[in-house]
Amino acid sequence: MGIYLLLAAVGILLVYIVKRARNDDVQGYVRYAAIMMLAALAVMILPLFMMDDAESPVREINETFGSEEAGERIPVEVASFVDGDTTKFHFEGETASFRYLLIDTPETNHPRIGEQPLGKEASARTKELLEEAEEIEVEFDVGPRQDHYERYLAYVYADGDMVNEILVREGLAQVKYVNPPSTTHLDQLEEAEQEAEAEGLGIWSLERPYDSEGEESETGSGAFRNCTELREVHPDGVAEGHPAYTLQMDGDRDGMACE
Repeated sequence: MGIYLLLAAVGILLVYIVKRARNDDVQGYVRYAAIMMLAALAVMILPLFMMDDAESPVREINETFGSEEAGERIPVEVASFVDGDTTKFHFEGETASFRYLLIDTPETNHPRIGEQPLGKEASARTKELLEEAEEIEVEFDVGPRQDHYERYLAYVYADGDMVNEILVREGLAQVKYVNPPSTTHLDQLEEAEQEAEAEGLGIWSLERPYDSEGEESETGSGAFRNCTELREVHPDGVAEGHPAYTLQMDGDRDGMACE
């Protein structure tokens, strides 16, 4: 569209110049120059329209900086399984680790805390969902695409169903690492967690649900640095027990942070 506007602007300018020229000889030269300029412009632009998409400079720029829009689902294939919330996929010509956004499953073999209850079950469930799927897709959010471990952060879909949500709904994962602005599906996941907790599924059947001490938050900092950030996602604050709750943001110690 921009190219067409440029051509139109050049054409209008040249017509204006021709009309302003009073001498017939001058008009002739101007007309000749106008034709030559338009021809040269066409020669420069035409190859862009004839170029194969794979050779397009626009495509090359998009591939360098990442052309996928947030919310777009991108097909991938499993390379290997790591644990319940991390899988390696074949992505953009390489094998890359993907950390499932906004959730945390129990550890299976952490060097410091070892294996946590239901860690193997969460890993097995993720493997089952992906192995049985005919189509696997990943979806990025609007925030950073990688964490400080250089893992991609994404929602993972098996035949259109979000694996992140399934794990939470079945009590095999908690909602964790809430880092704005990557919160597109936060409400959906929190609702699934509330249902799993109400039914006492998975980790919610344990006497004390596990604490996700196995790793730092996905961006290397706390989920919310202050109440201003927290209220952007939770305008009414959060209660004790919520993944975003911290004692530091509960000034009156009433069990509600940033209310």
